Amino acid sequence: TRFFEAMSNQVIQRLSRATNDYAGFKGQEISNICWSCATINCHFPDMLDVISSSMCRLCELPGGGYSARSIAQQQCKRQELSNMAWSCAVLNHYPPGLMDLLYAGLVGNGDERNAEYLSQVFGDGGLQKQAIMSLLYVQMAVDMEWPNNALTLPENFPDGWGSNDDVASDAGVSVLSLSTSRIQSDVSTTFDRIGFRHTEEHVIDMDELSINHGIQLSSKPSLEILSIDIADVDKKVGIEVDGPGHFISVLDTWSPQEETRGHVKLSKGKMEYQFEWDDRHLINGSTALKDRLLQGLGWRILHIPFWEWHALKGDARAKEEYC
Repeated sequence: TRFFEAMSNQVIQRLSRATNDYAGFKGQEISNICWSCATINCHFPDMLDVISSSMCRLCELPGGGYSARSIAQQQCKRQELSNMAWSCAVLNHYPPGLMDLLYAGLVGNGDERNAEYLSQVFGDGGLQKQAIMSLLYVQMAVDMEWPNNALTLPENFPDGWGSNDDVASDAGVSVLSLSTSRIQSDVSTTFDRIGFRHTEEHVIDMDELSINHGIQLSSKPSLEILSIDIADVDKKVGIEVDGPGHFISVLDTWSPQEETRGHVKLSKGKMEYQFEWDDRHLINGSTALKDRLLQGLGWRILHIPFWEWHALKGDARAKEEYC
């Protein structure tokens, strides 16, 4: 995290001095900086504010506001714009000018709110599936956390906005990629044994968001947007079984003198490396955002980190006591 803090300070210094460009940065590099900070859940609101001022100055029309062409002329691609919007949502920081600009580029304003037109301007054939998903989460976050904002998605979104129709909105009812891990199944079985009634992979769709929470993201009510690994739906208690992909390792206190945190082991006839986790870990940005969204919907979310479950060494009674 010290590296990212130093990077943030350098970005602020360089962009604060620039007047006619991104101080040597490319649009993609600005987007990658925001995305990387959000991914590891490092909050640098001052950097976002400076990036906002810089982008707004370069993309603004002579009479004020932004157009798709004024944004595209700054070599900003829509995937990069969606990454920046997602970063703002993860970091729970929404510079108004930047958010207006991002939405103008992603879904257009006024007469420019046209999927085919924006696709021609940016030359991208439509939004990629990742951008579709990001925008749905961003809109949900701003509706919850930024009252009275004027940001909206097109009424028919995401139908017709996907790249070559290669998004779930044009072919199905879910933007989720659901899978049940072996650990999650084991945890679910243990909860069954102790009498905790639950559903695995409970999904929340647009219909539930609209009816129960007044959040209208899309005109497609059956579109699934959020899932919970293990859920008591009646009591709104959710349990997330978190594998390694939900965490980052914090290396601020690491030194070359430390012993290697891991060992080689034989598993099913193959040699594998078993990494030993310690207490230097944090949840990543996507996990933090999902938590906030679910909590905003009234859910109480509990987490089971994979290393804590592994530490039980398969002991049935120990797993039941843990649950």
